[in-house]
Amino acid sequence: MSWPTLPSFSATNIPSAAQLNLFNDAFNHLHTPVLSKYEEPGAVDFTTTSPAGTWVAISGGNYSKTITMSGGHCLVLFSCVAIRASFDLFVDSVQRGDATVGSVHFGGASRVIVNYACLLDNTVLPAGSHTLEMKWCRRGGVGTATISVINTPRFYVMQLKGG
Repeated sequence: MSWPTLPSFSATNIPSAAQLNLFNDAFNHLHTPVLSKYEEPGAVDFTTTSPAGTWVAISGGNYSKTITMSGGHCLVLFSCVAIRASFDLFVDSVQRGDATVGSVHFGGASRVIVNYACLLDNTVLPAGSHTLEMKWCRRGGVGTATISVINTPRFYVMQLKGG
């Protein structure tokens, strides 16, 4: 739905139902998020043996989204089941969390559920095109980092236009 052209009114005219409906359309436009999502339906786990602390793209999936912002806020959600992994969001190639451990990190050898949520305002994402990407790195010096598809990995980028 696009932004409607709203009518002008004067004190002497009575607006029609069609004219008033344009205001309803405008409010719906403001409160309908733009959603870019990715759900990994694969049956094969993702792994990386990159050097510990080296941030790399999550191979085999589409965990990078380019969105054109109109000046509102943006909600980023990521979830998966992982082993020995750290995760972080990169906005236009700039890391958001700690350079060493990221925003979410688990060093153990057992599967854990990873949930990441980040609300970015228009000072971080001004109007224009931006690339948001979840990256990961291996935790510690031993073993392989794994994203298990035991639960479907998900990556959502939602522009909240009502800001």
